Amino acid sequence: MRCSRKLQNVGGQRGFGLVEMMVSLAILLTVSSVCFALFGQYVGRYRLQTAVSTSSSTVQLALNQMLHEIRMAGYPTPALMGAAGAAGFTTAQPSAITFETALDPTQPTVDQVSYSLNGNALIRTVTPKGGSASTSTTLATGVTSLQFTYLDQNNQPTTTPAQVCGVSVAMTVQAQASQAAGQSMDVPMQGTAFARNLCHLNPGS
Repeated sequence: MRCSRKLQNVGGQRGFGLVEMMVSLAILLTVSSVCFALFGQYVGRYRLQTAVSTSSSTVQLALNQMLHEIRMAGYPTPALMGAAGAAGFTTAQPSAITFETALDPTQPTVDQVSYSLNGNALIRTVTPKGGSASTSTTLATGVTSLQFTYLDQNNQPTTTPAQVCGVSVAMTVQAQASQAAGQSMDVPMQGTAFARNLCHLNPGS
């Protein structure tokens, strides 16, 4: 008798109905959609941050090289090598710069070094002084702007190449996660350097 009563009680329990199952399924789908959307946003931010880090590192290395060579502008001086010496800055344009220096201090040769922007590529061009063969190298891509500000001996802006002894460089690099995602971020970068052989405004720069 006891067993039969238990079986009757179990058999009398009511299961899930169709409406309840549909409501549960709808809730599950809603929660899943929200989770996938949040996960997609996280992946997009991660990819963008990775692209920003990679692009910034590349452009920072290029900027450091540019500032280092600007500090060396005018070496060796004409007082040491006569006409074969470095004349310092020869072009002082808002988006292009040219100066003379010995890229290898151990060699008595002077090169003309130019930096400019070609599209979104930062270009470095080296031409031996008195020569015609030049070598151009792309140092970084994704650079959307390049701006030079020139300073004279009194730390005042100038556009006369012969008066330039300091240069402030400002660049903007666009980091893009992917073409399909269309996610991008503009990262500004800047730095200033003074030519040690042309002025003594900031010997530690």
